[in-house]
Amino acid sequence: MEIAKNILKVLGGTGRMKVMTGARNFVALKNGVTFRIPKMSGVKGNFVKITLSSLDLYDLEVGNIRKKKGIPTYKVKSEVTGIYADTLMEVLEGETGMYFSL
Repeated sequence: MEIAKNILKVLGGTGRMKVMTGARNFVALKNGVTFRIPKMSGVKGNFVKITLSSLDLYDLEVGNIRKKKGIPTYKVKSEVTGIYADTLMEVLEGETGMYFSL
């Protein structure tokens, strides 16, 4: 839970993320956090997963969750590994196509 809080703090907090992007469904993982973002024009995915690796660097996964014939499917759109905390926001913005800060 503490790792998820730190990741969200680096990204500006849940409040800012909700206002700037419409992010929702924040889920704390053992070593990270997941959340959904709205699918809009230019946005590359609607699901984001950020985890802390054993090297104390972050790994980012952006994908799409869709329903086909009532069955949820997940497709990874992009993955980036070995991200430093001070560049996490920049990489996330580049991989999703959304701006999480002004």
